Amino acid sequence: MKASRLYLLLLLTISVSLVVAACGSGEDEPAAAQQPSVAPQATTAAPVTQAPQAPQATATARPANTPVPPPTATAVPRPQGEFRLAWTSMSNFQGIHLNQSPQYYLDMMYDYVIGSTQDGKNDSVSGLVNAWNMSADGKVWTLKTRDGIVHHNGDKATAKDVKYWVDFSKSSESTLSTRANLQNDLVSIEAPDANTVVVTLKARNIFWPFAFVGRYACGGNPCYVMPADYVARVTPAGANKNPIGSGPYKMKEILVGNSVTFEAADNHWFWGVPRIKTIYWALVPEENTQVALLRNNEVHLANLSVAGGKALANARNVKIYSRPGGTANLRVEQQYIKEYAGYGKNPIADVKVRQALVHYGIDRQALADTYMGGFAKPDINWPANSADPSYEKLPVPPYDVNRAKALLTEAGYPRGFEMDMYIWPRPDLPEGIEMMEGIAVMWERLGIKVNRKPIDFAAFISVNLAARKFDRPSVSGMFGLGLYPFAAGQGTAGFADNNQFVQSDDAELRAMVADWVSSASIDDYIRLGRQANRLIADRVAHTPALLTFDRLLGGRSDVIPASWGPSRDLFSFGVERIGLQPKTWTADRVS
Repeated sequence: MKASRLYLLLLLTISVSLVVAACGSGEDEPAAAQQPSVAPQATTAAPVTQAPQAPQATATARPANTPVPPPTATAVPRPQGEFRLAWTSMSNFQGIHLNQSPQYYLDMMYDYVIGSTQDGKNDSVSGLVNAWNMSADGKVWTLKTRDGIVHHNGDKATAKDVKYWVDFSKSSESTLSTRANLQNDLVSIEAPDANTVVVTLKARNIFWPFAFVGRYACGGNPCYVMPADYVARVTPAGANKNPIGSGPYKMKEILVGNSVTFEAADNHWFWGVPRIKTIYWALVPEENTQVALLRNNEVHLANLSVAGGKALANARNVKIYSRPGGTANLRVEQQYIKEYAGYGKNPIADVKVRQALVHYGIDRQALADTYMGGFAKPDINWPANSADPSYEKLPVPPYDVNRAKALLTEAGYPRGFEMDMYIWPRPDLPEGIEMMEGIAVMWERLGIKVNRKPIDFAAFISVNLAARKFDRPSVSGMFGLGLYPFAAGQGTAGFADNNQFVQSDDAELRAMVADWVSSASIDDYIRLGRQANRLIADRVAHTPALLTFDRLLGGRSDVIPASWGPSRDLFSFGVERIGLQPKTWTADRVS
C-alpha cells in the first residue's frame, strides 16, 4: 500500500483533540495519538480484504500529498492525482448492488440502465438505454440499448445484462428492497436480441422503467448495468468480492469497515478519460475528525451534519454544499402483527397508538431547531413528496402530549407499554441517531418504555427485516430519503406481502395504492396519489415523514471544480463527476 494511503489510515485514527489545527503547507510531522473506537464491521457479504492496522504515529513521517490537478475545461492526456472523501457511514461495503448498497460510491464504477441529466431528468444519452416505448395498454415496455459500452473485463454491455439483473433482483436470492415489487409487477422480462429488452407487466404502469431501472430513483432497484455473463460465472457473491462494471472508474480495493478505492478506467464511452486517477473513500464515523481533515486538506469532500457545516462555515478553502432533497423518516415496524409470543397484544397494530406516537407524540419543530439548525421543516408527506406529481402539502399535526396520552388511553394503554427502538446511522442523515434519542425521550413522557438498540443498518436489513425478526412493538430509523417522483412504486413496498419492507396489511390502502400505481394518465396519477397519501398519513400506515431537510457536504474549493454541485438523484450525490472531465448535456428525450 502506498505511503499516502497508510498516512490517511493513520489520520482516521487521530483524536480530534490532538489534530494539528494549523492549515499550513501540509508537510508537518504527525503528532502521536490514541486510537479511537473502531467503526462496526459490516456483517453482510463483502470483499474480504481486511484493513491493516494503522501504524504508530511516531513511526511514520508524513509524505507529500499527491496533488489533484486543478479544475480545467480542457482534456488531460491521462488521469492524475488522488481525490479523498470521508463519510460518516459506509453502510455495508458491498461491491455490487445487493442490499441497500451505497449508491454514492457504486456510481463510480457502474453505468445506469437509464441515465439522467445533472438536474435529475431521465435521458436517453448517458445510460445503456437510448430509447423506450410503452404499449397502448401500458403493460409492455420496450427498451432499446446502445452499442459501444464495454465492461472492464472486456464483455460488451447488452440487453441481456438488464434482463439478468432484473431477474436476479426478483429472485429468492435477492435482498433488494424492491424484490417483492418486481415479483408482484412482472409477467416477464426478455432480451430477444442484444439491443432489445421487453418488459411485460401484470398491470398498467406508465412509469415502470424510470421507477425501477433509472438513475433518478435507484435506491433498492436493479438500476445498474451488471455484466450478466461474469456475474453468472462467478455468482453474485463472487462478483461482490471482485466487482466488474462499465463506469468511468474500476474498483481497486475494499477494506471492509475502513475504505473503498477506485482507479480510473482507460476511456469511458460517455465521459471520456477521467481527470483524476484515484478516488479514495474512507469511513470516518467521528464528525469532528472529518472537520479537522477537511480543514487540513487531508480529505477533499465529506458528508456533514448541520453542526459540521457550521463548524466549517468560515474555514479557508472549504465550501459548504447544500442540496434540497431529503425527508427524515421513521419506520413503524410490523403494523400487521396482532400479537407477539411472550409479549402479548401488539399496540402498534392500533391506529390510535400510531397516531399518539407519531402525530402528537413527536415535537417536529424541536427536532428541526435542535438538531437541524434551521435546515429542516416539519413535514408529514410520504411517500409522495415535493418532487412527485401527486404531491400536496398536508397539514402537520401539532405536538400535543395531552392528546397523545388520551389516544393511548382510548386504545387501552393508559400507562404506556414497552417497545424497541432500532437506531442505525445513515450517511444521508448524520443527525438521525441524535434525533432518534430525542424521540425516545419524548415518548418516555407518554409513559412508553423505550429500549434503545443501536445497530448497523446492513445488519438491521439482513437480521431483522429479511427475517422479520422482532420480539415486540418496534420502530427504527432514521432514514434520510431523497425527493423524487414515481412515489407510487415506493408506496407499494409498505403493503406487499412478500416485501421485507412491508409494514401494513391495510386492505383499503393496499387497493388504493394498487390503483395509484396503475394510473392511466398523469391526471389519474395525481388524483389517486393524493387520495392514497392522505389516508397513508392519517393512518400512519407507512414510513412516516417527520421533516424535510437540506443535505450538506463540505468540500475543498481549491480542489473541486467550481462547476460541480451535488446532483438530485435519490441516494447519490454525483460525486463521480468530480473526477471526470467537465461535461454538460441536455436530455434529448426526457420523461
